[in-house]
Amino acid sequence: MAFKDWQDTVGAEPLTLPIRDRAGVRREYAIPPLGYLDGIRLQENRRRVLDGALDGEGGAGAAPMGDEEWLGLVLGGALARMREDNVPPAAIVHAASVAYADEFAGRAVAEALWNDGPDPEALAAAIAEFAAAATTTSPDTGGAASSTRPPAATSGMRPPTTRRKPAGRKSSTSTPRS
Repeated sequence: MAFKDWQDTVGAEPLTLPIRDRAGVRREYAIPPLGYLDGIRLQENRRRVLDGALDGEGGAGAAPMGDEEWLGLVLGGALARMREDNVPPAAIVHAASVAYADEFAGRAVAEALWNDGPDPEALAAAIAEFAAAATTTSPDTGGAASSTRPPAATSGMRPPTTRRKPAGRKSSTSTPRS
């Protein structure tokens, strides 16, 4: 028995987006799935962007990748075909956002993002949902995303704020022993 192709095994349909070029001709662009190393590069880039947003600066470490590099990674060879077909720049950026969502958030999110178009409220909701998955939630804020980073790990069994005083010790405000 021979092995089936991976795409046949997982049953994932390739992401194919219908876009009209500037002449009004409807074309379909197949977006290739990300390779392993490209996926890691995009995740690292996402961390750099979020770190910069949380810090209010450029974040520590390397700067986020530029638009051209990001578009090339996310769209692959479809980017060159879109440009050859004179697809509007806004459609290219939207297609890249949808391809990114397909890879990291799933097909249902990608389809919703594609079908809702560049509606600012829908886009903001999708971005908030995506960002919420990357940040911690705080129970005292009703589950809203928190920009507070978690404390560094300690070597003790309990966090420093919950350690109890050893039995038999008195506080400095107690009266001295006779």
